[in-house]
Amino acid sequence: MDLNVKTQILHVNELLFSNSSDQPIDSDITMPDYCPDIKKILKCIVSPRLVSARCTADRVNVEANAQIQIMYSNEDNNIFCYEKTFPFSKSIDIGKPIENPVVEVKLRTSYVNTRAVSSRRIDIHSSVVVDVTIKSKREEQVVADAENCGIQLLKNCKNVCSFVGEAVKTFSLMETVDLGEGKSPVFQVLRVTSNIINEDMKATNNKVLVSGDLKVNVLYCTDTDKYHPEVFEHTLPISQIIDIDGISEKTNNSVSLCCSGVEVIPKNDSSGAKKLLDISASINAVIKAVTNIDIALPTDCYSTQYNLNCQKKTVRFENEVEKIRDSMIIKKNEKISGIKIDEIYDIWCDDIKATSQINKGEINVKGSLIVCILGKDDSSAPFYTERTVEFDKVLQMKGEHHSCQSDINVKNMSVSYILSSEDTLDLRIEIMIESSVIRNMPRELIESIQIDKESKKKNNAALSIYFADENESVWDIARNFNTTLNVIREENDLGDSEKVGKRLLFIPII
Repeated sequence: MDLNVKTQILHVNELLFSNSSDQPIDSDITMPDYCPDIKKILKCIVSPRLVSARCTADRVNVEANAQIQIMYSNEDNNIFCYEKTFPFSKSIDIGKPIENPVVEVKLRTSYVNTRAVSSRRIDIHSSVVVDVTIKSKREEQVVADAENCGIQLLKNCKNVCSFVGEAVKTFSLMETVDLGEGKSPVFQVLRVTSNIINEDMKATNNKVLVSGDLKVNVLYCTDTDKYHPEVFEHTLPISQIIDIDGISEKTNNSVSLCCSGVEVIPKNDSSGAKKLLDISASINAVIKAVTNIDIALPTDCYSTQYNLNCQKKTVRFENEVEKIRDSMIIKKNEKISGIKIDEIYDIWCDDIKATSQINKGEINVKGSLIVCILGKDDSSAPFYTERTVEFDKVLQMKGEHHSCQSDINVKNMSVSYILSSEDTLDLRIEIMIESSVIRNMPRELIESIQIDKESKKKNNAALSIYFADENESVWDIARNFNTTLNVIREENDLGDSEKVGKRLLFIPII
């Protein structure tokens, strides 16, 4: 009988390109006439915001904006903010055209240097890092089974998955909110921070409903009480339907949401007071889906009857095997030397960094964040200072996963303080640590099997005696003696053992 080979189509998510490049943002700004003179620059924030990313031919074209916010005080010790947007383009050579690319672009500020050249001019030097990755779905055909011609298969590739698809989608949130009773009207927005919490997803046939909450924190100065800064918080619900072919409630799905930019514009209410805020945000969603392969795939083969040609290839599987979320409270006592604090206007967290390492069922997380403090001293002069706070946390995994890595994301949930003395703050910072445990498993699978019927094997003995080494593979022994796993196991009462100890074996030859 002829050899009967059955094949299996697998899909993998292949990383084809990864690049990080710097985009300088340099400017010599002359303040417009309507802005008061600068006495002291308190803080400069450069926020990059992605507009579009397109892959054409052998290039990725990125369009983005860098929003510069300069928070400063004037001679009257009032706080103001000047904003300017710098559009920029980045063209990145990827070397060759890519079929059906999925492009993901992340922007981050690497450094900002600012100085006041005069009371009307500001010199800014900063850099934005553009991270680009391109992936593509690729088809792999491998041998799933074979029969006849004495074929023997080692089916030890289990718990693998086939890639379904990935979607990168950018969408907008917009809402007009009222400051409410007890809040003073807005003179000027000074700072905006945002954070996505409670992200979730629900998949149906070829569609995903992405949900979550965008928490927006706005620091603004009022048009009364000598421009006194106030804080306003609001949460916008996230709900978006995204198309992705092949996804369903039966596939293994993951979602990652991030806010690439928020804009807040004050508006007049019906009474003419600026107590309305137009909030618009840009949200990036990355959705991935894989499906489990129920069968075990062979990684090696031989025939007890014929010599054969077995072609193999390496297939790389990637799958999220576990998602861990855990909160952490950081308490820190910080002394602000040289300043007698009269009032804290606002306190927030910035530049959160973290690394992780998996070890024996645990994820060891180490990171740092910057606590930003804005207030006034006992002479009513505004001040800004920041402190670096380090943290570490051990996350417990449900299983001791092998060949895995941890993708860490740390979010600031809240930061509060107690002014324990005129120059000391007792900080309480709550963070949420999210870890996606990713198994990245390259496996060598069989691509094709060809039998040489002109080269038939001959066995000269009916039974052989063999002295096995410690932990020697039963498969290797069966292959060397041109027999089968089952007859060796049955003859020597090995059960389902894959390894044998140092012992004598009887090897029946079929």
